[in-house]
Order: sequence, then structure tokens, then C-alpha cells
Amino acid sequence: MLLKIKRMDLQLGWNELEGKIKFWQRVARSLRESGILEKAKEGIQSYLQKDTPKE
Repeated sequence: MLLKIKRMDLQLGWNELEGKIKFWQRVARSLRESGILEKAKEGIQSYLQKDTPKE
């Protein structure tokens, strides 16, 4: 009985972890598809280029 409870607890923990991973994968996919990540990348590159000293 105790072994069955431990297995169920482990399964619940695994399911929770999978759910969190899938959630963040969906968030990342949405950001990528909306173009927000590309705009942020361009903004950061622009900021970094502005701060670099020119010779």
C-alpha cells in the first residue's frame, strides 16, 4: 500500500513537471510567433552597438 502511494505521488509530481514545461513551451512559442522576441533582440543589439566606442 505504501509503495502504491509513493508511486502515485511520484506520478503526480511528474505530471506537474510536464505541465509546467508544456506551459513555458507554449509561452515561448507565442512570443516567438508574435515577433516580440525578435524586436527585443533588435533593441538589445541596437543598445549595445550604441554603447560601443568607435575608433
